[in-house]
Amino acid sequence: MNNEFELINRHLVNTKDLNFHGNLHGGVMLHWIDEDSYVFASDKIGYSNLVTVSLENVRFENPGRSGDIVSILGHIKKFGRSSLEIQIKA
Repeated sequence: MNNEFELINRHLVNTKDLNFHGNLHGGVMLHWIDEDSYVFASDKIGYSNLVTVSLENVRFENPGRSGDIVSILGHIKKFGRSSLEIQIKA
């Protein structure tokens, strides 16, 4: 598998995406990651009957603010007979 990250999607942070501190809500970010990972994986492998089994090692390092554009990048780390692993960074 290719170890280079590819741009999967970009999201504009809106006020509806913010928590009460004015930062991008972690749940919104996780939703974006999950949905974008599905689209990325199904495009790459040509199969759309996929489900997320787990999210591991999630770290929120910098807060997103209203008006920021968040880029989601990823690559397929492992690809097996019945599973695959995607590495994501934003």
